[in-house]
Amino acid sequence: MKPGSIAIVLLLAALPLVAAPGAFTLSGSAFCSSPNSGQPGVHLTWTTSANATQYDVYMASQEAPIGSVPAGGSNTFDTTYFAAIFQTRTYHLIAKDNSGGTSTSNSVDVFIPPDVCPPGPFTVSGNASCDSAAPAVHLSWGSSTQQPTFRVFREGSQISGALNWTNQSFTDGGAVAGRSYTYTVTASNASKSTTTPPLNITISSTICSGGTPPPGAFSASASPFCTNGTPGARVNWTASSGATSYVVNRNGAPVSGTLPSGATSYDDTAAPAGQSSSYVVVASNSAGSATATAGNVVPSCPPSAFSLTATAACSAIASPPLPVVTLDWSAAAATTTSYLIIRDGIQTGLVNGNTMTFTDTEAVAGQTYQYVVRAVGPGGNTDSNSVFLAIDPAICGAPPSCELSCAANVPATGVTGGAISFALLQAPSCSQFYVVWTFGDSTNASELAQTHVYTSPGIYQWNVTIVGSGGHSCTNSGTITITSPAPQIPPKRRVARH
Repeated sequence: MKPGSIAIVLLLAALPLVAAPGAFTLSGSAFCSSPNSGQPGVHLTWTTSANATQYDVYMASQEAPIGSVPAGGSNTFDTTYFAAIFQTRTYHLIAKDNSGGTSTSNSVDVFIPPDVCPPGPFTVSGNASCDSAAPAVHLSWGSSTQQPTFRVFREGSQISGALNWTNQSFTDGGAVAGRSYTYTVTASNASKSTTTPPLNITISSTICSGGTPPPGAFSASASPFCTNGTPGARVNWTASSGATSYVVNRNGAPVSGTLPSGATSYDDTAAPAGQSSSYVVVASNSAGSATATAGNVVPSCPPSAFSLTATAACSAIASPPLPVVTLDWSAAAATTTSYLIIRDGIQTGLVNGNTMTFTDTEAVAGQTYQYVVRAVGPGGNTDSNSVFLAIDPAICGAPPSCELSCAANVPATGVTGGAISFALLQAPSCSQFYVVWTFGDSTNASELAQTHVYTSPGIYQWNVTIVGSGGHSCTNSGTITITSPAPQIPPKRRVARH
């Protein structure tokens, strides 16, 4: 074995043994994080990793962790990060300890089905008409991303079969002129069922007798908007021929009052923020009405402005102590779903919308970092102020000094079979060090003072190396001549005289 290899082995043997984080198992499943908005999420859970102090959560498409969880808690993590129906996301965890040891979990694939969330609230709209000389009621309703099955009810009795989720209309050909009917539509998937508010339609007794026709068909749309931090929903529609007035309904109830015949838009500033609302526009005249479904809207604004501070400190619980950076920020808005931690332009962490602090345990003394926190909400993203933080190179103290001396007391000669003393004149002043003696005959030792026996005569080169904390080292060498011991002459025998 070479002296350098021996030195490494001896150094590792001299260091204290620290148990790395133990093996652990990860599992995951899809869940509905917000039934009102239909936002799916992924729920991760894992067994405990022995000796771990922190778990970092990774998604396969991301180089940086999307979140961190301190050890000793519930061993769970929920995320909506890139969660979308029909997608499969792959996750793994890395358990860390305070000494830099790690353990990686298994990877899990989580498929997010379309029906993980229940159908959101929606409304049905309709109008009466004369189809082929017979009265009929045409119904339509908003779409749903949760892929439910639709069923149409009249006066509480089902009048349609199970309609595919792509089918958003139905014609009731069994209506009778001069009657009023109440209609509802139920959307069902594996999660639950949602039923529209009742829609009342009165069919004129003269609907198929000529005269003034009811308003013509038209289309409508809805979109969110934000004004001075106040969210709302904007409803637009095309003109309906023959209409004398319009009414905008939200979730089955009128919210606009009666609008004139020339109106083509309405801003609902009282729409519930962060919740899905369904809009329908009703065009009316003396002969009847026509409806157009505008769709579902989640009114929301981007998170409000917020401020970030960053401080550096030395973590005493790490061995050896390491610098950490603590980020603290003010709350952005109640609708914030998560905060992304961005260091030098790269995401390094993620916390939920109720958390306003993060600890960066990967900072390095002597480096300067730029931190930004990004608030994420249904209405968009908002970044905090940018903070530059320079970490003091001596934040955890200067490395301990270590005085070394390789001056040694080694005789110049010796004999085979004799115990020869090899000793350092001065012990190192540092607490951690290792010593390697090599004696020139393919043997070595690691004590400050050592005896050695040579078995063959010759001239041998010895060497001593000391390595201390902080990488300090010294080396000394010399030669020793080994001879065979002088032969012993037996004493002469005295002859006795008589």
